[in-house]
Amino acid sequence: PLRRTISAAGTVAHDTELYQAQAEFIEARRALAKAEDGGLAEILPQAKALAEAARTRLRHLGLSDELIDEAGSQKEPDHGLLYAHAGAAVWVYANVYEYEISDIKPGQTMLAESPSFPGKVFKGIVKAVDSMVDMKTRTTRVRARFENPEAELRPDMFLSTAIEMDLGEVLTVPRSAVLDTGTRKIIFVEKEPGRFEPREVILGAAADQYYPVQSGVAEGEKVVTSGNFLIDSESRLKAALKGASQKGGHVHGI
Repeated sequence: PLRRTISAAGTVAHDTELYQAQAEFIEARRALAKAEDGGLAEILPQAKALAEAARTRLRHLGLSDELIDEAGSQKEPDHGLLYAHAGAAVWVYANVYEYEISDIKPGQTMLAESPSFPGKVFKGIVKAVDSMVDMKTRTTRVRARFENPEAELRPDMFLSTAIEMDLGEVLTVPRSAVLDTGTRKIIFVEKEPGRFEPREVILGAAADQYYPVQSGVAEGEKVVTSGNFLIDSESRLKAALKGASQKGGHVHGI
């Protein structure tokens, strides 16, 4: 299976905004339940509207419905958003570039390291991916929950994070086979021994030393992984496309 790791800068959360939004949602849910159980029909519409408004605010902050319902079932907000204490989980926020965000899903593993604890790797689970992109940094916030049994992770602590994902069994080509012009990606497919055809391909984000293939080449075709015409130069590429049948290069089967 193809595996991919996305690295990003992160921090241990100190999120007063989310804490307050959770508190408002819990209180709104409590008021709604009281109105429903007490048969208070005259205030029921207002109670429903307040609960839905509080839920919408949490959605805007990037929480999934599952996390919102989890928060609403608690008696009080998640104190791990404000401070760390032994035995309580904390939240870690990683800022992932927008071009890498599409493969990140709740349930994936996030690893984190801190200069304060050399050699130690903390392990958490991705819980939510924000719906907005920061216009200045072009990043999206990924939220993960980490167990913190010894209270080593503290609010506002800087971390280096890595999100691991299993892309499954997919068709790939080696990175060394791809000629990137900046506007398109070209590979050279062996049509017969010593004769090669340039082929434009659509590729996913690189993982390790491979690109997952979305279209342009089929399983079993052989591609060139080295040779004089695999040069990242637009002028040389044009020449190569005209004389694509020239011999040369090693062949890699996919």
